Amino acid sequence: MGSEVDWPDASRPRLLRAQVIGTAPVSSCVVVKNNADIFEARSAGETLSFEHEDTTPAAPGDFYYLRITQADGQMAWVSPIFIN
Repeated sequence: MGSEVDWPDASRPRLLRAQVIGTAPVSSCVVVKNNADIFEARSAGETLSFEHEDTTPAAPGDFYYLRITQADGQMAWVSPIFIN
């Protein structure tokens, strides 16, 4: 959660892994890159795990974060990861 990652080979895909544990059933978790939704995982339980591979070329300043929504309407955001 929240870090900077050096990515010397811009053409190499980035594999994002996430495990979300909610306080209520987790409806969805969206991967956001540079303020655009790029992937969504859905669940009916209180936990959600997934992997997503971003195959678009990386660029300095790219960032990713997660936006989580629970069935009860509560939301959470994960601190961003920045690509150097």
